[in-house]
Parts: sequence; structure tokens; C-alpha cells
Amino acid sequence: MSDPPVELGDLEQDRSRLYGDLSRVGDFRRGALHAVRRKCGKANCACADPAHPGHGPQYNFTRSVGGKTVNVHLKPGPELDKLEREVANYERFRALVAEVTEVNEAICDARALSESLLGDRSFDHDNDTEREDGIHRMDAYIVADEETVKATDDPHVLDFRP
Repeated sequence: MSDPPVELGDLEQDRSRLYGDLSRVGDFRRGALHAVRRKCGKANCACADPAHPGHGPQYNFTRSVGGKTVNVHLKPGPELDKLEREVANYERFRALVAEVTEVNEAICDARALSESLLGDRSFDHDNDTEREDGIHRMDAYIVADEETVKATDDPHVLDFRP
């Protein structure tokens, strides 16, 4: 059994809500924060026991800068707390962007073909352009493929192919 159809207005409201959520994400930064434990290598240290977890935890913040991995070591305290919030905010940002993308794709699927082709634009002779492939496009009209041109009665769908 398929899901019931979603109304375009509901999808647009969802998108507006998500845009509002995005505006409230706060400061964020890309990267990963890890707590690690290490063995010091001294034979008489408690960490030499295989059952011992090692010294730490030590915190490493890793990110890519200019194609290179940068690693910053942090100790517990305000700087680590700040970084944890910023990394968490970045994950929230990424999740919201994924949701916005999903809703926008549903809006594109739900919007009528003629509505999405013409949109809110009006005809403007000054914005005529020709692409490298020789297809002429006016901003008010969309050049469609042959099947779309044949399948629609919309006068705004034009075929300017040579």
C-alpha cells in the first residue's frame, strides 16, 4: 500500500519550518571529535597491563584543511566543551540540509509541469541567451525535450532546437 499523497502547501510549510530551523543552528564547524586512550610504553606503568585501558582520555579534534588532515589535541575544559557544541551543531546542520533536500525534491515532484516551467517569470527580450550547444533559451520560457514539447499543450514550452 502506498503512502497518501502529500499536499504541495504542506510541503512548502515543511520547507519554511526547516529553513527556520537552519537559521537557529548556531555556530558550527566540520570535523570529528574523539576521546582516545594511549599506552605510554613504560614497562613498569599500570597501563602496561593488557587489561588497563591506557592513559586518558585525551581528546582529538580532526578535520581536513586544504586537502590535509589537521589534528588538534584538547584537554577537558571550556575549549573542549565549546568544540563539542560546534561539532554537534554541524551534525544538526547536515541533518537539516538532508531534510530540506528531501522536501524540495517532493515539492519538485508535486508541482505541476507548467507551473515549474514558467514559475513567476514574465517575458523579457533583454534576457535571451544562446548556449554553446546552439539551443536558444529565453528566461520566460524553458526549452524542453522533444517528448515534453509533444506531450504538453502549454504555450510556454517551446522547442528552439535546430
